[in-house]
Amino acid sequence: MPSSKVSVAGVNVTLSWPPSSSSSVLNTSDISSTPTSIKGVVFLLPGAMISISEYNNIRNVILERNYLVVSLFMNVLWPIRDNHRKHAKNVKKVFDGLKSIYKQELSKIDMYTIIGHSVGGKVSLLVASIIDSRRVSSVLALDPVDINSVEFTNKRGSNLSLPSNSGDNEKDSTSLGIAITETCSDEKAALEDDFVHIDSKEQSDMNTTTNIVLTCTDGGRGIPKAHNAHSIHILHPVTTYYHHKNAGHMAYCDNGGGRWAGKFMPVIGTSEGNDKARESTYELIRQILD
Repeated sequence: MPSSKVSVAGVNVTLSWPPSSSSSVLNTSDISSTPTSIKGVVFLLPGAMISISEYNNIRNVILERNYLVVSLFMNVLWPIRDNHRKHAKNVKKVFDGLKSIYKQELSKIDMYTIIGHSVGGKVSLLVASIIDSRRVSSVLALDPVDINSVEFTNKRGSNLSLPSNSGDNEKDSTSLGIAITETCSDEKAALEDDFVHIDSKEQSDMNTTTNIVLTCTDGGRGIPKAHNAHSIHILHPVTTYYHHKNAGHMAYCDNGGGRWAGKFMPVIGTSEGNDKARESTYELIRQILD
């Protein structure tokens, strides 16, 4: 699907319009061109230093639902300080910029969805937590990693809160090929003894109906269990949690994360497990957007 690399509000992004959009938008980097009606806006945030093209299959599932897809490259090398929060603030800036450029087309679209993988998943949670809570309708965080810095799973310290969703966080996932992992009461109690929940002053305007979905794989190099999606869910039980059994951290990418990231994070999990994780993710996206 044709995409355009442009600058919105001073942030470099890739815009992908759904098939119903006009050819003038699909074939040019002129963001002043006028698209046809779209259903909404979805930010697709990749893992650290992973090419946006590694998520083309996820992007295409979103486009099928007639959403504009906005992708930002997750450069974790710059800025050095507050890197994740900077990316989270960029999401808000870009949405504001798009609303300014496409006043008529986005006039009725006041909220947006975020789908993020790894660091992109962590950034997605930051946007929903403290950056732009009231305008985030849903978050799908795929194997989020809460490190550098730790903000949702601090041990013996304070953590940011996550808004609650309005649905049941224990969904029947048989049709998705997903296994929900239940946390035993002893394990939960042990973790809660070490973690403190607080509501930051920054979160006074939190949207209390945001749907937040977390997925967790069997992991990969450099992903501590104390700061993965499972631990986030234990400390924030308002989230919906799915475990992708026999899948590795790069299961959500089209080609294992690409040349460089793929070497750093070798394939973990079985081929069947990774395939099921991808297919179930596509179905989760359809459910969230529909």
